[in-house]
Amino acid sequence: MDAFVDDFAALNRATAPIAFVGIQVLGMPLSDDDDAEDEEDLAYGHEVEHRNALQRLREELVVPMISAADAELTEPLLLPSLLTEAEVLLIFEAAQSMPGAAYDELVEPGDWDDHESGPHVDGLTAKHDTNYSDSHVALNLHRNGYFASGYPELCAKLTTAMRSQPGRWCASDVNLNVRCVELHTYAAPSSGLMMKDHRDYGSVLTLSVLLSPSAKGGEFLTWRDGTPIAHGMARGDGILFHSEKVHNVSPVECGERRSLVIELWVRPATTSNRYY
Repeated sequence: MDAFVDDFAALNRATAPIAFVGIQVLGMPLSDDDDAEDEEDLAYGHEVEHRNALQRLREELVVPMISAADAELTEPLLLPSLLTEAEVLLIFEAAQSMPGAAYDELVEPGDWDDHESGPHVDGLTAKHDTNYSDSHVALNLHRNGYFASGYPELCAKLTTAMRSQPGRWCASDVNLNVRCVELHTYAAPSSGLMMKDHRDYGSVLTLSVLLSPSAKGGEFLTWRDGTPIAHGMARGDGILFHSEKVHNVSPVECGERRSLVIELWVRPATTSNRYY
């Protein structure tokens, strides 16, 4: 399976990225007299064309600052107490106030469909744009410049922390822009994010900040010689790593896990999703 299938699984669920590469691959009608064989051939042709479109998008996006192999030799950097309790609450306030999410209505428990509304969090469903699974969703706080313009000091604090750490992170003359600011919610029971070889394909640096109190499971994982390494984090702690480094989130067995994920890349800042 493709090492970066997680990014493209999300891409498959959106129509705009396909339009971005200028190819229509879904929704082409069949005539009434098409037989089963023609229908199968057409479906296969759509699949091939779709794969080619994604490959072209991949080639356009990738501007590696560090190879995947070199990234695996690096260690993540824990940033204890990166955010204060007040700043954590400010992020939740930003999410609550943000307009225009794909799933914007918060409803009472029992009145929502698991697949469409997303996981149950704090007695309500989590507002979100992307539904990775029935128990994992994400809200794009960077959409339309919302987080950067509405919370400029907090945004600057986080991105400065990413750019200013000592060591081999990124050359000072490389102009990095915000690719995404995502609020991720995992609600137990959740399989977490255990996709094999999961990387933040196309980004340079990634910061993940834990926003929730301790849950059972939901640990941030990297790998060393095939062995998972769990990185203990408390609410407000951040962990900085090269985006090409394989990382995962272990299954959440009890409670919920909420985190803020920021990625920087060399392309222009995005204002819609992870791609544009």
